[in-house]
Amino acid sequence: MLVESTTVSRLGVRAADLHISLATDARDAAGRVTTDMVDLLQPVRFSDSMRADYVDVRARISGGFPMSQIGMVEALTAGARHHSAVRAAVT
Repeated sequence: MLVESTTVSRLGVRAADLHISLATDARDAAGRVTTDMVDLLQPVRFSDSMRADYVDVRARISGGFPMSQIGMVEALTAGARHHSAVRAAVT
């Protein structure tokens, strides 16, 4: 499936939400956001690596890792990279 612009927009908003959640130590919110991102990526073709990155972040959040060790920079960098890749596939 090619990606609709609505999905791209939602992923961008959720990436911003993840950034805020990680920066403010809002563990529950960050967990919900990563779950939403994984769900949004489910129907997108060739998004396995993207989903895997967010599943890893979600596992660290739910596993009780200190929020400062979850790798906000890595999560955001991956998110930006993924958002660009998804945008390129927009119909």
